[in-house]
Amino acid sequence: SIVGSFFDTGFHDKLVDKTKESLEALWQKAIGSAHGDTVKLVVATGTAYEEILEFSKKIDCDLIVIGANKPELKDYLLGPNAARVVRHAQQSVYVVRSKAAA
Repeated sequence: SIVGSFFDTGFHDKLVDKTKESLEALWQKAIGSAHGDTVKLVVATGTAYEEILEFSKKIDCDLIVIGANKPELKDYLLGPNAARVVRHAQQSVYVVRSKAAA
């Protein structure tokens, strides 16, 4: 792709690895290693809702937890990715709304 030509070879893989490291550090800080067997940290690239739905089917999960933020209409609408996941998921979906900046 044209956009891809602006990045060094291996940039995508390095970015995914760095993201995994950051996610692991966040997980360790927030929860610790006590639940290491029950939580799987995954980094995927692509269209967000498609990747979430595909992966949830692949691992046969029971629950999808997704964040939503739509500050201008936050009380009525979900963001496009959260809305698509809620509509199309075969599992239960728990939507966590973030607070809009004041």
